[in-house]
Amino acid sequence: MFKKLVIGTAGSASAVLGYGVFAQDEWVYSNLIMPVVHRVLDGEDAHRFAVWAASKKLFPKSSFSPTESLMETRLLNLKFPNPLGMAAGFDKDGEGVEGIARLGFGFVEIGSVTPLPQPGNERPRVFRLNEDKAVINRYGFNSSGHEKVYENLQEYKKMKETDCVLGINLGKKQNFP
Repeated sequence: MFKKLVIGTAGSASAVLGYGVFAQDEWVYSNLIMPVVHRVLDGEDAHRFAVWAASKKLFPKSSFSPTESLMETRLLNLKFPNPLGMAAGFDKDGEGVEGIARLGFGFVEIGSVTPLPQPGNERPRVFRLNEDKAVINRYGFNSSGHEKVYENLQEYKKMKETDCVLGINLGKKQNFP
């Protein structure tokens, strides 16, 4: 009897989570997935998970329609659907650009991209401030290097659906004068 109850509960929970991911239900993310992520993963692993989720387009797509927005901005011959963007540092290697853009951002900046791969600071390097709902990032200058980023951006070009502007932050190699 207990075994059937556990299997039934796990099956029901899987169905709810599966539907929530498929339907991109924000409530499922906020109230079910994120509390588990915070309990199971440290700050850096949670960050890696978020970039992975963006690369698989698992974040809910924004219902905000930039084409109908009065927030469209033009700057240096570029058209930004809106002035809200994701700054460099979240997706350092250009893995989840489209998934991030689908959240409704007008631009996504990746990087810092370095000429060669480098590890950055030693772990731990991301610290949660739960009371303040904030994090401290001390990654250093970790990067997969420009060749890997180039590969990732070639994949992004194939699946691009949004008209989000892409920025690339370049950095020099660690220990380079």
